[in-house]
Amino acid sequence: MKSGNWLAAGGLLMGVAFLPCGGLAQSYDAWRAWPDDYRRGFALAIVMEQLSNCLGEGCSITRHRRHCLAGVTDKAVVELFGHYVDRHPQARSRPINVTMSQALYELCGPAP
Repeated sequence: MKSGNWLAAGGLLMGVAFLPCGGLAQSYDAWRAWPDDYRRGFALAIVMEQLSNCLGEGCSITRHRRHCLAGVTDKAVVELFGHYVDRHPQARSRPINVTMSQALYELCGPAP
């Protein structure tokens, strides 16, 4: 995955360390209230977590997601997430990391 702005990842680290945005976003609306760099950094962190987990059977899923998300930018993941929530309004109330994982699953599908 390419980052359109590596400062966004740094912003995420600062956001987690100092929590200037009122803590971790608990809902889509809270997440949308974050500054753009924080949203992109959060999206980048979720994708990086999805691309780095490789335990037992999870390795085939990780390889599949790496292939699916090759070349995707952090900005594109934020847009993907917004489109997912538009199609699934019930996702607005779920934790952001869960909803973002579901959006990535919808994009990439199950591992073969």
